[in-house]
Amino acid sequence: MKWCASRPWQASPDSADTYDYFVGKLRAFSANGRISSESYKRMTDALVQWGDLTVPVPPASKFFDLSFVDAAWK
Repeated sequence: MKWCASRPWQASPDSADTYDYFVGKLRAFSANGRISSESYKRMTDALVQWGDLTVPVPPASKFFDLSFVDAAWK
């Protein structure tokens, strides 16, 4: 959080609110390093609503490379 807030364009309350929203409310991040299709949809729906992403939403593979996660679990 401090790293995000240290950026001049990012206010600390905004960083905290964003973290709480994505981690707490949306549960956009999993404990095993993978993202479910349901979590991806919730996350991208929020980004579309905020105007940060447009439809059609790209597939998760455009943003996530899970090869490192797969290798870590072997």
